[in-house]
Amino acid sequence: MESSFYGIGMTEPTAPVEARRQLDQADRAAAKVAAQGRWLPVYMTAFGLGAGAETFILGIVEQRAARLAAFTVTWVALVVTMALWSRSHRATVRGAQSRIRPWWIATFTLYAVAAFLWPAVAGHAAVRWLPAGVVVAAPLLIGAWRERKRELQ
Repeated sequence: MESSFYGIGMTEPTAPVEARRQLDQADRAAAKVAAQGRWLPVYMTAFGLGAGAETFILGIVEQRAARLAAFTVTWVALVVTMALWSRSHRATVRGAQSRIRPWWIATFTLYAVAAFLWPAVAGHAAVRWLPAGVVVAAPLLIGAWRERKRELQ
């Protein structure tokens, strides 16, 4: 008995056993791509923690030259590491880019506020910069948590 299922570009009917094998193969491929697309929450968490740490470092180092050097070295290391790591992950979950965009914008907006406005208020007291680092990291951490929660549904 042959199935009436025809594959794309096929001119002959596919046997039911072969059709089942092809469908199973497609299911496995879809599951593999979905699993490979689940790296984004880890990326967002790491970048959020990095941005928070950068904010803290930016605030506690008093000397301008030392602050610039510490910021440059740690920021370049973070960005290069994250860029290289993200290049090894080619798949993302459908719709993730539009869902995570507001979290990135919020983090970097808060970072800009912390970098340019907070020093006048906080000085270089670690007790004031630690909360600033947490606030800067919070949007990406919340976004990562929500994206991970969505993946588990």
